[in-house]
Amino acid sequence: MEDTSLEPVRKPADACAVSGVYRVVHKKHRAAHTAIVKKGDPFPQCKICGDAVRFHLIKKVTGHARAKRARKRGAGQGN
Repeated sequence: MEDTSLEPVRKPADACAVSGVYRVVHKKHRAAHTAIVKKGDPFPQCKICGDAVRFHLIKKVTGHARAKRARKRGAGQGN
C-alpha cells in the first residue's frame, strides 16, 4: 500500500494536486466516507458543514489505472 501519510490535509477550494481516493471527514453531522477527486479539480464544500470538511488522500490514482478500470467495466458491452 502507498504511504500517503506525508500528504497534506486538504480543505474546500484547494486545487487537487494528486488524483485519488480521499477520505472525507465532516465536522459532526455524518460519518467519514470516501470520494474520488481528479487532479486540478477544487475540493468541494459540504452543503451542511461548509468549509469545515477535510480531505485526506488514501490512494493515488494514475491515468493508466483509470483506463484499465474503464476498459474492464466496458468489457462485453459491445463498445
